[in-house]
Amino acid sequence: MTEIYIYRMTHIQNIPHILNHGLTTLSSPNNNPDYIAIGSRQIIKKRERSEERIPFYFCKKSPMLYCIQNGHYVSQKTSPHQIVYLVSSISILGSMKVNYFFTDGHLLSGNTKVFSKDRINDIYSILDFNAINAIYWNDNSEIKRKKEAECVVEQDLPLHSLIGFIVYNKDAFECVSGFVEEAGFADLKAKIKIDSKAYF
Repeated sequence: MTEIYIYRMTHIQNIPHILNHGLTTLSSPNNNPDYIAIGSRQIIKKRERSEERIPFYFCKKSPMLYCIQNGHYVSQKTSPHQIVYLVSSISILGSMKVNYFFTDGHLLSGNTKVFSKDRINDIYSILDFNAINAIYWNDNSEIKRKKEAECVVEQDLPLHSLIGFIVYNKDAFECVSGFVEEAGFADLKAKIKIDSKAYF
């Protein structure tokens, strides 16, 4: 199966905690007490067992990112240089025997179906990757729903589950580079990539 990447967005100031504790659920004993949320609090509250889960998207430049950058349905807008993509993959989750499930659209949509990780070999027939990778989605609610298909992890993830980090510009790169050096992971600098096209 071709490698399938998954992406989680986080505030740049959450990176030091992630470097020391990995990605943690809200209910984890290693949870970040100073965690800066950038997503929709209304959506987070509506998610069943949201405190025990870590959601990823199958794409960059998601509709949620648009909302985050423009202040729609979130407490405040967040500038792109403050947003970092945490990148992992389905194969890594499989090799680590991580508990997860995936959806064929936005988890809170009434039309969305949920699939266990046992169905991962059918993912190309289940997910609409044309919609997931669509550039234009705002005028089509079904494409938008499918674009927000999710991979939802049901446990903490260690740092080595990440392939790398994507940042907006050189300033963000220098900031994250400083964090990894301070944490004693200077080798991770090679895994920090600048990609302004992954943002609005």
